Formats: sequence, C-alpha cells, structure tokens
Amino acid sequence: MVVFKVFIILVLFYICNAKLDYQSEFDQFVKSNNRIYKDENERNFRFQTFVENLEEIAKFSQDSKGTAKFGLNKFSDWTKEEKTRLTPYSPKAQELSKQSKALGTCLSSTNTSVVLPKNFDWRDSKIVTPVKDQGQCGSCWAFATIAVVEAQIVKKTGQYQNLSEQELVDCALNLGCNGGAPSLALTYIELNGIANETTYPYEAKDQKCQANIKGDNRGHIDTWACIDLDEDSAAYWLTKIGPIVYDIWVPDALYSYKSGVLWPSELDCLVGITKFAAHAVTIVGFGEENGVPYWLIKNSWGSDWGDNGYFKIHRGDKACAIGLPHTAAVIWPL
Repeated sequence: MVVFKVFIILVLFYICNAKLDYQSEFDQFVKSNNRIYKDENERNFRFQTFVENLEEIAKFSQDSKGTAKFGLNKFSDWTKEEKTRLTPYSPKAQELSKQSKALGTCLSSTNTSVVLPKNFDWRDSKIVTPVKDQGQCGSCWAFATIAVVEAQIVKKTGQYQNLSEQELVDCALNLGCNGGAPSLALTYIELNGIANETTYPYEAKDQKCQANIKGDNRGHIDTWACIDLDEDSAAYWLTKIGPIVYDIWVPDALYSYKSGVLWPSELDCLVGITKFAAHAVTIVGFGEENGVPYWLIKNSWGSDWGDNGYFKIHRGDKACAIGLPHTAAVIWPL
C-alpha cells in the first residue's frame, strides 16, 4: 500500500511538472506572438490546443525519417480545423482547372538524356520576390500564381512589381478564400493583366471585383504553360522557364515545419486527402541535402513560418502531389 501511494504521488508530481512546463512554454508563446484572447475561457481553450500541438510536434519528430525538424510557430494555438482553412480543397475549382488545361501551352516531357544540375535555386538569380502572407484566407492559389508572374517579370525586365493577389481573389473565375486553381488565375492575368498591390491591396477576404480600381502599369504575361507531372520534366522546365506552381495534399506535419527536407509517407499524404487539405505553392529550385533529393518551395504563410517562408519536400516520388499538371507563367521568348 505504501509503495502504491508513493507511486501515485510520483505520477501526480510528474503531471504537475509537465503542466507547469507546458504553461511556461505557452506563456512565452503568447508573449512572442502578441496573442490577446478575449477572455479566460478562450485562453484556456488555446492552452489546451497548444498542448495538443506540442504533443503532435513530438510525434512528427519521432515518426519522421529524421530529414526535417518541427517546432512551435504562429499556428501552434490553432485547431486542426483552423489550419485547414489555409488550405481548402475545391473540387469545383480543380475540375475547372482540368478543363482550362487546353487554354495553356502544354510542354511535353523532356528527353531522359538531359543532364540536370545537382542543385538549382532561382533565388541565386535574384528573380524570386519576397515571401508574402495569405493570412486566414484560403487564397494560396492566388499567391502561388502571383509568385510565378512576379518572377517572370523580374526575369524579363529586371524590375520588381508587387502584384495584387486580392484582384485574383475578387475577379478571377475561382472561389476566393475557399480555394481555386492557379491555371484559371493565370488565364485571367493573360487576358486582363494584373494590378499592383498598392492599387488593389490585399484584404484577406472575399470582396466584389473592384473593376474601377484596377489601375495602370498592370503586370502582364504572354501565356501560361502546363508541365507534365514527371519530376525530371518539371525540373528541366523549372530551369528553363522560371518558378512553377505545385499543388499538394497537405500532410499535418507541414504546419509545424521548421527546416530540413519534409519526407511524407503515403499515409501522411492520405491524411491531407481525407481532410480535403490542398495547397498551391511555388517551386523555385531543387537539390540534395545530406543525400536526400528535394524541391525547394516558396510558401505563402509569411517569412516568420518555416525556413524564412520556404520549405523543402522530398523529390522523386511525387510527394503528396494532387495529380494535376504543374503550371508556370510564360513571357516569350524563354
């Protein structure tokens, strides 16, 4: 009986210490992220969510192949449902995307004898524009689209144009903050051009199309290209054209990514499918890290997320790919 009581006391002591550690980490998180909760009930709810995310981060680290690191970030007091709002899957938009394939210039697979560089990064050429933040709006498709268009303009003119994601959210044939297809957004820009951010600023919400404020000095492309899902072809055309859009099912670990190469299993990707969590991102390079091949990807969750706004995902197994062709903006000649 005495031994049992001692055991219970030790267990309670451990639990209390663990809660104190969690509370200390949460207090630091609240301070670092300038969180203000409306009342004590919300604070308690966010604390419990924070603890769940901490435990999930530990699981990611344990289950991963050791190629990536995970940790706390600005999403660490968000529920799974809140995080999934960043990455909404729209069957309607994806169906329209498949239909719009005919509107783009489709580039065929490359000859397998083409020798690719071991490492390639468009940031080295200074054409990749700064990482932006989509906020709490499922507009990743607009940000990925604008990223490739901005890069094309810098590549061709040497001039940086900060273009308007909000015009795409409001005016392109998509579903605004509820998801969309980059191919439709690129078709919109090909036909209409796109305003600058200062003329049509980002609001992170759905609005009516503001046709009267589209402005002058609009960004333009000649066309857009669909690129085969074959990864060697994607890498080849990436080096020839510029950054390209990549649609992925979102593994839960991505939200807590810090650095290294994310190497999701088929089951990890299946979780994204079952939650209808899809995300459009921008491939800006590729390479190897400690012998692991990867795609280098620009995200739209701000430079305070991940590796300064970027992440790496395993290359060679179409990791979590939705199955749609990649897309890229094109200004001729290449």
